[in-house]
Amino acid sequence: MDHESFVARMTALGAAFDSEAKDAGALSKSLIDDISAESVIEGEQIAWALHYQFKIYHRDKAWRELFELMNSRGALMVAAGPVNHSYACSLTMEACFHLGDADGVAHWALEACRLRAQNDRESFEMARDSGLNLLNELGAE
Repeated sequence: MDHESFVARMTALGAAFDSEAKDAGALSKSLIDDISAESVIEGEQIAWALHYQFKIYHRDKAWRELFELMNSRGALMVAAGPVNHSYACSLTMEACFHLGDADGVAHWALEACRLRAQNDRESFEMARDSGLNLLNELGAE
């Protein structure tokens, strides 16, 4: 997708998300579909569109959809950089908690920790503590 179109659509998507508009999810999905249909997919473009879709699913408490998005397209989040990729991992960890999936919580907590260890100790500890707390709440050992 050409840069100007991408920027315009991301601006509209960001405004819709910030105003909690109901069409933010449709805007995000449409953007993801359009980028995916390109003959050459720009990694940063798809990663940023996915980033918003993760945030929308989290805001809407659409746990199954968030989990499925990470499992189907999460690898593309690498292009958004380790901070945004680890954020998506943390959201997926929370989704797994709400789905009662202790193994998923552990998996995504470890992935968030791995990515955050590259950045700073404080964010690593937050991911670690969040994972342990969620596992505790699920009664996992």
